[in-house]
Amino acid sequence: MNDKNKNRKFAVYGGWFSLFLLGLIFYLIQINHPRKTLSNTDAKIRNSFFSRMVPARKSQKTEKSQGRFSFLSGVRNGTRLAQTSEAKKRFQEKFEKFQKVSEITLKSQKQREEYRELLQDAEIHEGVLNFLLNPVVEKSEDRFISKRIDAINFWNEALSWRDNPAKSEIAATIGHFITQVSFPVGASDLVKKAIVGDQMEAYMILLERSPEAAQELVTSIASDSRLARVIQFAANFYQHQKNSGQKVKNES
Repeated sequence: MNDKNKNRKFAVYGGWFSLFLLGLIFYLIQINHPRKTLSNTDAKIRNSFFSRMVPARKSQKTEKSQGRFSFLSGVRNGTRLAQTSEAKKRFQEKFEKFQKVSEITLKSQKQREEYRELLQDAEIHEGVLNFLLNPVVEKSEDRFISKRIDAINFWNEALSWRDNPAKSEIAATIGHFITQVSFPVGASDLVKKAIVGDQMEAYMILLERSPEAAQELVTSIASDSRLARVIQFAANFYQHQKNSGQKVKNES
C-alpha cells in the first residue's frame, strides 16, 4: 500500500514538474518572439498554464467580495462601446447572485432553476465577455487575476450544463474572446501571463464541453500561425492533464 501511494505521488509531482518545464520553455520562446499584432492568444495560453502555477489564481474565492467588474465597457468586434451604468449594475448583481448560488452544495429545486436561468442569461454572458476583453490593470495583481478566474469559471459552469439552451451562443462568445483579447497598456509580466491563462483555459473549456466549437476555432485561425501554435500548446497541455489524471486514477 505504501509503495502504491508513493508511486501515485511520484506520478502527480512528475506530471506537474513536466508541465512547469513546458510552460517555462513556451514562455521563453514567446519573450524572444513577441507578437506583432494585437491578437494575444499566445499570451493567453501562458496565462492558463500559470493559472495553475501562480498562487494568485488559487485565491479565487478569497477575492469575491472586493468590488468585482466595476469598470466594464462594451465591446463588439474589437471596438469599445459605451455601456450604461444601469447595464453594469444589472450585470454585477446577476453575476454576484450566480456566485452565491454556485457555492451552495445541495441546492433546492428553486435554487437549481434559478441557477440555470443565470447560466443562460445573455446579459451575464455579454458582461463577462466585455469584462474579459477590456483588462484594466489594478494595484492588486492578485485581485486582477482572481476576478478573471471568476469570469472564466462562469463560462465553464454554463457549458457544463449540457442542455443549456444558449450553449451554441456561449461557445461562439468564448471563441470570440480567444481571438480578440489583448494586453492592456503597461501590463506587467504577471498580468500578461494571467491573460494568456484565461485564453488557454477558455480553449480547454471548449475542448471539454464543446469539441465541435473547438475544432471550428482551430480551422478559423489556420492562417494565423502564431495563434494556431498557441492553441496547439493549449491542446497539448489539456491532453497531458487528461493523461496524467487517468494514470493516477488507474494506479489508485
